[in-house]
Amino acid sequence: MFGINESFVNTYGNAVGNFRWNHLFSDKLFSNLSLIYSDYYYGLKLDFVGFNWNSGIRNFNVKYDLKHYVNDKLQVNYGLNNIYYQFNPGKIEPSNENSGIIEEQLIQKYANEFAAYLDFEHRLTEKLSLGYGLRFSYFNRLGQDELNVYANNNPVNFNPLLYIYQEAEPISIATSGRNESLAKFTNWEPRLSLSYTLTDDSSIKSSYTRLAQYLHLLSNTSSPTPLDVRTPSDAFVKPQLLDQYALGYFKSFNNDDYSLETEVFYKDVQNRIDYIDGANLIANNSIEQVILNGEARAYGLELLFRKNEGKFQGWLSYTLSKSEQRTPGRFINGTNTLETGINNGNWYNTPYDKTHDISLFASYDLNEKWSFNTNFVYQTGQPTNYPIGQFEFQGLAVPYYGLRNEQRLPAYNRLDISASLTPRKNKNRKIKGEWVFSIYNVYNKRNAASINFRRNDDTGANEAVRTSIFGIVPAVTYNFKL
Repeated sequence: MFGINESFVNTYGNAVGNFRWNHLFSDKLFSNLSLIYSDYYYGLKLDFVGFNWNSGIRNFNVKYDLKHYVNDKLQVNYGLNNIYYQFNPGKIEPSNENSGIIEEQLIQKYANEFAAYLDFEHRLTEKLSLGYGLRFSYFNRLGQDELNVYANNNPVNFNPLLYIYQEAEPISIATSGRNESLAKFTNWEPRLSLSYTLTDDSSIKSSYTRLAQYLHLLSNTSSPTPLDVRTPSDAFVKPQLLDQYALGYFKSFNNDDYSLETEVFYKDVQNRIDYIDGANLIANNSIEQVILNGEARAYGLELLFRKNEGKFQGWLSYTLSKSEQRTPGRFINGTNTLETGINNGNWYNTPYDKTHDISLFASYDLNEKWSFNTNFVYQTGQPTNYPIGQFEFQGLAVPYYGLRNEQRLPAYNRLDISASLTPRKNKNRKIKGEWVFSIYNVYNKRNAASINFRRNDDTGANEAVRTSIFGIVPAVTYNFKL
């Protein structure tokens, strides 16, 4: 739980129960059966707005995995997995008597996902290793209490006169039983990896992976307190399909005291979720009316240098990357006339684009009792939108915006330090304890979670207002294990 004061409290967490049964068939074949229950909860109390928000996901997961060591050069992994999902998209209710919010429970959603996989780890020669496998996934979007029906099965209309997308009005409301199917999807997800040893202390690796994602995160990323909601794929929201390619090089130095890892990657995403201009994601029972399916891509270079041995250890990582998306226009009613698409159909930065990402971690073991850690992070500012101008309408100043995500928040940076104390008397005890004294954001950097613009009531001038969530946070923690 996190709270700034009594008027703003963010509560989140995950309750998990796991029953696991391992069975050894032989010294070469063993299995793992898991029964897992998970209840993820996300709540937000905003007294200054006048409402409380609750959402979450429950799932029941059954996994059966087997590992088969055929010989010293071949390992085979295979298994089955089934997950039943129950989604609470959100419940909104007034937080006080003066609130103008009307209590509403959004329609619950249900789905089931089944998967089977077969995976090989094959050492072909002393220098060449190959990994290859195939996963089959089947997603069934189950029925719900109410379901909107739209003309031409299209929940988002394009207005060719105003050149804007608008929410389509449902032509009817359908109901379906919990066991009925609203949409079904199947996907084959292959993977292939290759590792080749160049010398005793260097190697190269390459890989290709395809992944299907049936759950989608709906996030108002421009807000410092986003009401994140997850929704399953259905007839209007298609599964996201990722194709990822990577090529890397590994090198160790000085008898493995130091190591260097480099990798270049490229990701291609189909059916990337995008939102129409002015989309309302909060307490929206018809989220399909503000969603379009587009595409995304990401590519970059990652570097990681480690010191692995000695009292002083640590690592330095740097990522240079680009992440962007686009949503081209659709053909209008089957004609050759194209819609404008989002951002005029051009590529633009995703909310997660970070040109530069630097992390530095160091640890020092002074003796058996004391150890020290420090962590520094620097990231390019998150893409966002600022007004590029304004016009007057009936005495009011109305801002207008340019293309999507053309501006950025200021760069993010932070330094954390900690000291761990392990009492010597713990050596002879069954319960091992540890004290951790830490300071998050040592120099109290007020990193911007968002920047909003307003007119100053006294001067009449426009001004920018930065919202920061975390400043310096000292903490004392006690950890123990049996």
